[in-house]
Amino acid sequence: MRLPFTQYIQLIRHQLQDLKSVLRKAIGCFFGAVARPGSLPGYWQSLFGARRLRGQAAQKELQQCQYPSSGETQEPHRAISPDGAGMKRACLSSSGQAKGVAPRPESEPRQPGAGLSGSPPKINWRSLFSKRRLWLTAIGWLVGLFFWWLPLPKFEEGPFSTVLFSREGQLLSAQIAADEQWRFPIAEAMPEKFKWSLLHFEDERFYQHPGVDFLAIARAAWSNMRAGRVVSGGSTLSMQTIRLGRKGQARTYGEKLLEMAMALKLEMLYSKEEILRLYAAWAPFGGNTVGLEAAAWRYFGRSASELSWSESATLAVLPNAPALIFPGKNDDQLQSKRNRLLRTLREEGLLDAMTFELAQAERTPIAPKALPQHAPHLLMQAGKDGHGGQNLNSTLDVALQKQVNRIVKQYGQQYAANQIFNMAVVVADVNSKEMLAYVGNVPGVGGVHAEYVDNAQAQRSTGSLLKPFLFAAAMEEGQLLPESLLPDYPTFLPGFAPKNFSGHYEGAVPAGESLCRSLNVPFIHMLREYSYPKFNFILKHLGMHSLVNAPGHYGLSIILGGSESSLSELTGMYAGMANALNQYFKRPGDLRYATSDYAPLHYIKGGGALEGDLSESGTLSAATLYKTLNTLTEVERPDEFGQWKRFSSAQPVAWKTGTSQGFRDAWAIGVNAGYVVGVWVGNAEGTGRDGLLGVRTAAPVMFSIFDLLPSLEWFRAPESDFLKVAICPKSGYRAGPHCEEKEWVFGPKMAEHLKPCPWHRLNYEAGKVAEKVFQLPPIMGQYYGKKHALYHSTQAANGLGPEMMQWVYPQTDVTLYLPVELGGELSAVVLEIAHQKPDSRLFWSMEGKFLGETTGYHQMEFQAEEGRHQVFVVDEEGNSLSRNIVILRKNDNG
Repeated sequence: MRLPFTQYIQLIRHQLQDLKSVLRKAIGCFFGAVARPGSLPGYWQSLFGARRLRGQAAQKELQQCQYPSSGETQEPHRAISPDGAGMKRACLSSSGQAKGVAPRPESEPRQPGAGLSGSPPKINWRSLFSKRRLWLTAIGWLVGLFFWWLPLPKFEEGPFSTVLFSREGQLLSAQIAADEQWRFPIAEAMPEKFKWSLLHFEDERFYQHPGVDFLAIARAAWSNMRAGRVVSGGSTLSMQTIRLGRKGQARTYGEKLLEMAMALKLEMLYSKEEILRLYAAWAPFGGNTVGLEAAAWRYFGRSASELSWSESATLAVLPNAPALIFPGKNDDQLQSKRNRLLRTLREEGLLDAMTFELAQAERTPIAPKALPQHAPHLLMQAGKDGHGGQNLNSTLDVALQKQVNRIVKQYGQQYAANQIFNMAVVVADVNSKEMLAYVGNVPGVGGVHAEYVDNAQAQRSTGSLLKPFLFAAAMEEGQLLPESLLPDYPTFLPGFAPKNFSGHYEGAVPAGESLCRSLNVPFIHMLREYSYPKFNFILKHLGMHSLVNAPGHYGLSIILGGSESSLSELTGMYAGMANALNQYFKRPGDLRYATSDYAPLHYIKGGGALEGDLSESGTLSAATLYKTLNTLTEVERPDEFGQWKRFSSAQPVAWKTGTSQGFRDAWAIGVNAGYVVGVWVGNAEGTGRDGLLGVRTAAPVMFSIFDLLPSLEWFRAPESDFLKVAICPKSGYRAGPHCEEKEWVFGPKMAEHLKPCPWHRLNYEAGKVAEKVFQLPPIMGQYYGKKHALYHSTQAANGLGPEMMQWVYPQTDVTLYLPVELGGELSAVVLEIAHQKPDSRLFWSMEGKFLGETTGYHQMEFQAEEGRHQVFVVDEEGNSLSRNIVILRKNDNG
């Protein structure tokens, strides 16, 4: 902060007048003191107003402070008045403000020239440049220019440690500064106990001098002459602050003069309280510990504001000789210095008798303590987010963080037996989006297993974790309900042949069951109908910002783990669903949705996204969200949690697991009305392991953490957002005219666009009345009938034709690359067809050459030469199918 030049001149004039008066009196006093030995100390006392209250009067005033008549809780305290009257007692209220003393607010930096009464007077330039004042004006200009040019150390630039605190103000983790010093950022307030301990030990006249204490300098010079060596420097706290900021400059007379000049300027630009905070942030406390807050945590394991008088006094004497005295070295000398300071504080009335005795009895610390490292990976992430070198008040709950660390370490030791070494956990409040616990890796796993990798931020294959969002998006568009059947049979796409994890197929499975069982094939068919570009668009609106490529880059595989995301991002997306549903009931009127419902999780207090513009519709409606979350509660829990419904203390959780291809990543994310818990398990370097499944490794960790959280009521049902619709109980689609039964269910309002049942029809047979039958397509029916004994295929109606048969493989015209057998022949071709009547006889031919016939299981194996071929199949009733195939020889190199 710079002042106008005219104010600098006015300030210099007043400073010169004050110095002139002080020097005149000091010189006169000195020569008078030489003539009258013993009078010099008395003059200093009268000149600077320094007096001490001792004896019975001090004790009486101490008792008045301890037992005030007003009933206000007060602490006896020594205040140094800024009016020049010297030291005087003041009773401090619980807020820490001395009565009768009105210092500047700490939040307001001292303005240069603030001690001048009224506004600065206008300068009389004619008088200023008169002959008798010309020399003073010239000196003033030179001094002003010197002060204008004189640079102060850049205290605020550090370097500082990055320090992470919990929501309760407890230290979670800290990172050493760039210069390898433990130096915490400048605090916003100075603890009172340390403040008065420091002032009585270092600079009792701190509030009376302008940055340089000429009395102290004179006293130091006298002491040094008497001792014949340097025993005192006479530096004020302001000068010491300058020296600390200049970082190890040589201790010369020139440097001393420069420190004095800088101290004067420092006092012009900063308030006294700000200077104290600067000193406390840069003072050395032994070893590589710099600053009060770092010293408090390293030597006593708690914040400076929580220190006792004894502990505060210990830290107040340390910067005096940090290289000689620090805990663990010369402890007797340290304790002696501390006790002398405690006696001074007792004499000044700051300590009562009992506090003084207890303070002296306390032991000094033996050695520095290791700083807490409860959330080291979040601390590193904060540095990447641009918060390096700051005090960060996080949203983490310190107790929960410690418990989650314990659970992660416990499971980590168990999984290490299977060569699975890494894990990550994120716990958050779904309504505020505040992270409550963040563990980026297994504590203590060691550098050999990438302990410092933050797996909560690492981009990894999503496995099946995106299936709930596709399920909700398709339901929101009216394509399905949880009861709607989806195809589940061997599916072959160009360059892509999805399979269920179990390797089995059921022909047709309800969408809700497909979600709970995480079946892959039904969701591939769901995504084909919904379209993956549209799904990509929806995911971005729901918070998946890691989709940086075009939709075609991911294709249909996105639903099976073909994209990458982080645990933090995915956990935030699940929290967004719960938050949007909760916010629906908190917003009155018709405007109940906002894009901020799906804002990412955050870990800094007050760092959440502001609520965006409200609208009548959201990306997903409340009814869709409720149906989706309700469906996810039916996911089968791991064995040890499988009987959760039998326990009254257990709470419903909507959850989903995921496992990436090659068993590299195991996921589990669960959510309820209040909390979301996300877990990733695997190896940081991407090594896959057998048994690395979401339901076996990540899910047990997730449910163990949910046991730590309060039990909550389930989500409220958004009844006003539901639409009652009649569906076919067999197909799960809207009941059609040929459906035998109807079932009424509630769904989103778009359920009115649900297609009618596609598989109930009238079957006509000669001489019989038309019969309502439920008939799936041949390939679905073939697999569906194996699991559903009551399902019976019926004869196709007249004119049904090709629908009686359906290709299982290949499902489209295809090019086949066949390997060469040992005899030099190409491997056999295997084709398969499904028929509505499995017992029917099918006749196979290729280019007029008969290949054979099949009954029951219609699979044909035959040899063919390289080239283009057409395979023709006909049944007993004349229904036929054909398929074009191209056969090529597969190269040895693949």
